Amino acid sequence: MAANHEQSTGKGVKIAVIDGALNRDIPELDGAKVKLRAALAPGLKSKLVKPRSFSREFYASHGTAMTTLIVGQGKGNAPGGAGITGMAPDAEVYFYQMDPDPTDQETQFPGELFEQAIKDKVDIISYSYTNSTGLTADIEAAQAAGIVVVAGAGNPSSSVTEPASLPGVVAVGVLDKKIRPWKKQPGGNITIIAPGVDIASGAMKGTATQARWVSGVERTGTSDATPLVAGALALVKSKYPHATGNQLIQQLIHSAGGRDYGYSMEGGFGVISLEKLLARDPAGWPDENPLLKGPSYAYDTYPLSAWKDPNPPTPKPTPADTNDKPAADQSAQPAAEDESSSPLPWIIGAAVLVALLVVAAAMARRRRGVSSALTTKTGGTSDGTQ
Repeated sequence: MAANHEQSTGKGVKIAVIDGALNRDIPELDGAKVKLRAALAPGLKSKLVKPRSFSREFYASHGTAMTTLIVGQGKGNAPGGAGITGMAPDAEVYFYQMDPDPTDQETQFPGELFEQAIKDKVDIISYSYTNSTGLTADIEAAQAAGIVVVAGAGNPSSSVTEPASLPGVVAVGVLDKKIRPWKKQPGGNITIIAPGVDIASGAMKGTATQARWVSGVERTGTSDATPLVAGALALVKSKYPHATGNQLIQQLIHSAGGRDYGYSMEGGFGVISLEKLLARDPAGWPDENPLLKGPSYAYDTYPLSAWKDPNPPTPKPTPADTNDKPAADQSAQPAAEDESSSPLPWIIGAAVLVALLVVAAAMARRRRGVSSALTTKTGGTSDGTQ
């Protein structure tokens, strides 16, 4: 990760985290660029209110962990002050609060928060909830504004649900510790997989009204893989600020770890690879969202050869005394390997794996907890930590 952060730290990129609630006062977020941007009003009131930080409320856990995985500053309250360094520590997070009262598990329909994020001109939306129906118009509006929408694919052993299943959305699945698609992967069209098993991030521990943040609690689920993908895209956007949202998605699906370009339902286009994502300018891809008509269409329509160097090198002048020499026979050169129908594009090398898992291994595994992608209806998780 250090080598990747030498190229980019996410500076200048705005990421919307639309989630339950946030404890802004944890050590991991000290010094991070985090703005509490808007909150849904209590009850069924159709308006936004001023958000606030929840330092003692149990159900601020999930939103705090998701934010930390993106912009954590490496300081925590684990032994020795250890904490998480996020994927894009210098990015700016705009937090949008779905849960008016994080002492319970209830969250509200986030449509107005998506609308506000669009007005705020964010670059990326990170959304780790599932079963959120009724967001089609908001997702389409975000995409029309050039925003990349990244969403957790779904709960364990379930189906890929909205908004991850909507056209053009980056649906994030989980890579397990054996470098394979998660056995509990939601069924359906996954776009990309990222580490999501025993991710050391943290959680609120205690009662509903008297909880405290504990650094390093491990979490599992598509929820936790989602901000890693959003943060990785922020690194690319920061390094190549002229790239559009569509081109960031193109870069994502064409730069997965492994040797071949291909697709499988359980592994998507492969494992996210920071090294490959940062290696070339996304502006070389067509400015079209490749996911709007599904992964099969994307694979067939946008081969690796669709990328054209936006800054081709200038040919060196040919000396006058060589003008009469025959040109080299380019047809004799071996063709670069392009498309492959390999069903296993998610098999990656050890070097790439190290870059992927650094966030998960940033601190020693001292405490354990579990979270899956949440449901809009309940906001709960398998162990109640949210």
